[in-house]
Amino acid sequence: MCSAQYPHFNAEKPPRMNQRLDWVDIAKGASIFLVVIYHTSFYLHANDAIPDAVIKVNLILAYFRMPTFFLISGILAARATRLPWGNLFANKIATLIWLLLLWTLIRYAFFGLVIDNVILPIEGHDPSLLLYSLINPSTGLWFIWALAIFCALTKMVFLLPRPMVLGALGIAAVLATLAYAKIVSFENFAFNNLCQYFFFFLLGASRQEDIKALLTERAWQKAGLTAAAFLGIFAITRVDPDRLRPLLGFGLALSGCAFALSLSVIVSGNRLASSVLKYLGANTLPVYVLHVLAIALMSHWIAQMGMSKMFNAALVPAVAVIAVLVSLAIRALVRRAGVVGLYELPRRVVAHLAPLATKPSP
Repeated sequence: MCSAQYPHFNAEKPPRMNQRLDWVDIAKGASIFLVVIYHTSFYLHANDAIPDAVIKVNLILAYFRMPTFFLISGILAARATRLPWGNLFANKIATLIWLLLLWTLIRYAFFGLVIDNVILPIEGHDPSLLLYSLINPSTGLWFIWALAIFCALTKMVFLLPRPMVLGALGIAAVLATLAYAKIVSFENFAFNNLCQYFFFFLLGASRQEDIKALLTERAWQKAGLTAAAFLGIFAITRVDPDRLRPLLGFGLALSGCAFALSLSVIVSGNRLASSVLKYLGANTLPVYVLHVLAIALMSHWIAQMGMSKMFNAALVPAVAVIAVLVSLAIRALVRRAGVVGLYELPRRVVAHLAPLATKPSP
C-alpha cells in the first residue's frame, strides 16, 4: 500500500504538513476493515457456511470501500509521485514490487502446505501464479500491484501542464464509467479494477487540498446529501439491477466515496471510534497482506462445525476482528524479533537503491 509517511499536498505545489488529518486515517481504517469483512464473507460463502444475502450486501459496500481506499491512498502517495523518478522508484515502487513478490510467495506456500484456497484453488499448486504475479495478478494482492502502477501513472500525469492534468483526470473518469458499465472489460478482474479505481487515486493525489477544504465544514449536511445521492441512484438501479447498476456504477462509487469521507470527518469527533480507526488506518499494510490467511483457516474451521448459516453470518464481524488482531500481532512479533523485510524493503536492497534516491532531479 502507498506508505503513510508522505504528508498531504495539492497537485500544483505539495506543501509539507506536520501531521496527518484524523479523517484520513479514519477513512483508511474503515475501508480496510470493510475489505476484511468482504474477504471473511466470501471465504465463509465459498465454504457454504453463510447465506447468499451476505454476499449481496458486501457487493453494495464495494461502492464505499474501494473508491475510498484508493482516494486516500492517492492522498498519501501524493508527495511521492512528485519526487524525481529515481526517488519515486527507490522510496515507493520498489517497496511495492518487493511486497507483491514476497507475499505472493508466502501465500503460495501457505495455500500449498497448510490449507487449500477455496476461492482460488490453484493458488499453492500452479507455479504460473508466481511467474505472472507482476503482470497478471490473480490473488487479493492485486491491490499492491495496482498501487505501483498508479504511482507511476500519476507521476507521468504530474509531468504534464496543469490543464492537461485536469484533462487526464477527466479521461480517468470516463474510463472508470466505462469499466463500471462493463463496456471496457477484461478477463482478469485486476485489470478491470485498474480502470475503475485509477480515477480515485489520481483525484486524491491531485486535488488533495480541494478535498480537504470541502470536508472541513458542515460534515453532517454533506453526509446527508451524499447518502441521499447514493440511495437515489441505487433506487433507480433497482428497476433493472443487471443493466442499470453497471451503467450507474461510477455514480454509485462517487457518491459512496463522498459519503464515506464525510462520515469519517464526523467520526473524528468520537474519541473511542476515531482512536481505533486511526490506529487501523495507520497500520493497514500488515492487515492487508496477512488477513486472508487467518480468514481462510477460520472459515474452514467454522464450516466444519456444521452450525446454521444464519448463525455463521452473525460471526462475520467477529472473524474479521480476529483476523485484524492476528495480523497486527504477527507484525508486532516480527518487529520484536528484529526481522526486517516482511513489511518493507530489506536493508541491503535499500542500500543498493540509495544512489537512485539521491540523484538530483533532471
